[in-house]
Amino acid sequence: MADAGDLANQDRIDPAELERAIARIRGVLSSRVVLDPSEAHVDELHVLAHTGRNAKQVVRDIVSLLQAQFGLEVDHRVISVAQVEVQGDEPALPAYEPRLVLDSILVENRQKSLRVRVQLQRGEALYEGEAEGNSHGVSPTRLGAEAGLRAVQEFMEGLCQVTLEDVLNVEMGDGHVVVTGVQLSVRGRAPEFLVGSAMVHSDPVEAAVRSVLDALNRKLVLFRMEEEMV
Repeated sequence: MADAGDLANQDRIDPAELERAIARIRGVLSSRVVLDPSEAHVDELHVLAHTGRNAKQVVRDIVSLLQAQFGLEVDHRVISVAQVEVQGDEPALPAYEPRLVLDSILVENRQKSLRVRVQLQRGEALYEGEAEGNSHGVSPTRLGAEAGLRAVQEFMEGLCQVTLEDVLNVEMGDGHVVVTGVQLSVRGRAPEFLVGSAMVHSDPVEAAVRSVLDALNRKLVLFRMEEEMV
């Protein structure tokens, strides 16, 4: 059995790669990965985050990300989080909820097809996406992710193109996590591969939508705010 912090099927860990992935987690400003002398274990992980998120949630997101994306099982006790109030580096957030949040999910199981309709909300505005497939040949979880992405595209009003790369249901501890990979292309910017995750509490379709939001929310809202301030 591999020790905590081992990277499966790889002798050495690339700390820069881990730091780039961790930087995509909502609330994280920067991170520094410290390896043991063999470069096969994570001994310390120092994170700088803003005060908008609970530090324990940031740690949980980091642990989930490293396990799902890199096969690393890092003990949460090696992760330290320092939090600061961000001033000037990021645009001021509006008084209403700046993020996209899940408003509703409707799953329709017909005789030969399955349809998922998702509504996302930002402030008082609603954005809707829908995905449909053969009920015997398509995963409801994947349809949930696709419907969520289409709602995101409606929110972005043509400013970006988001492609669903993969949706995985990962067993983690006593539960399951939905991990979604997407490629984001925004005009004037290089395409990015983003990963989001969400715990399955009762409905894997809901977890799939939340994993899409986890992957995209911070970047999309900042892009939209840049447009709104022009």
